[in-house]
Amino acid sequence: MKKVREKPKSLCVMECLRGRMAFSKEEERSYWQGVRGYEGECCFDSFTKDFVTINDLTIKEGQTAQLDTLLVTEYTLYLFDVKNFDGQIMVRDGILYHNQERLVNNPLERLERAKVLLEKKLLLHHIRIPVVANLVFINPDMIIYGHHPDLPILLHPQIKPYLEKISRGSLVKVEKLAQMVADFHTEDNPYTALQMMKYEYDNLKKGIFCPSCRVSMNAVSGRTVQCRKCAYKNSKTQAFLRMMDEYHILFPDKKVSVQNMYEWCGGMISKRTIHTLFERKK
Repeated sequence: MKKVREKPKSLCVMECLRGRMAFSKEEERSYWQGVRGYEGECCFDSFTKDFVTINDLTIKEGQTAQLDTLLVTEYTLYLFDVKNFDGQIMVRDGILYHNQERLVNNPLERLERAKVLLEKKLLLHHIRIPVVANLVFINPDMIIYGHHPDLPILLHPQIKPYLEKISRGSLVKVEKLAQMVADFHTEDNPYTALQMMKYEYDNLKKGIFCPSCRVSMNAVSGRTVQCRKCAYKNSKTQAFLRMMDEYHILFPDKKVSVQNMYEWCGGMISKRTIHTLFERKK
């Protein structure tokens, strides 16, 4: 695997902000879409773990395209766009409707644009290899209607049989090709910028938050904190390290100090303990 899958930065930020600020309905919807999307991609990874894959590849050639999964073989590149939709999908004249609502950004059209852009990028680098693209509906409980067999759509039961038919070729050649394609990746991604939420330090709630339900935790002893909602427990040391990681995600350009981490944790960790933990990390 040449480019491993990472949790999207926008999703990491939203996870850290949950509980610390109120989300609008649109932000809440965006958050859960991000969660489901990432879970679906990770589920698809379990099918492709024995292949050489490039995940989350962003390519730019005039336009920009995000490629969920690119499976590399000696003879063909297989592009997969993964959707973790629930409920029902209706396909009518090449247009997709999810639970009776038309999808504004047609996944089939986006898949085709990504395929064309990748083919263009390959030709510019004198790499002559065909690209096969598929839209994957990873949720096994999703129901699809109007699905014509000629459409490049794979449902959950079809994934394993489809992958079993793929010929991989020479591993040495595959690894070399994968590295060349992985080098196409650009960090200049306009989609990420659009998804980022706006927030300021002073407007965020301070304290220690449960990693699962994002409710503020209470101190139940000198060394332990506990979630008020789900009763999850954490040592104060582990909780502090989590909160410091969140601080780094939300404010990557700010320096950490004993004072601002004391404030960030809502005064639940003593300055003396924070100082000691800082010394250990040196």
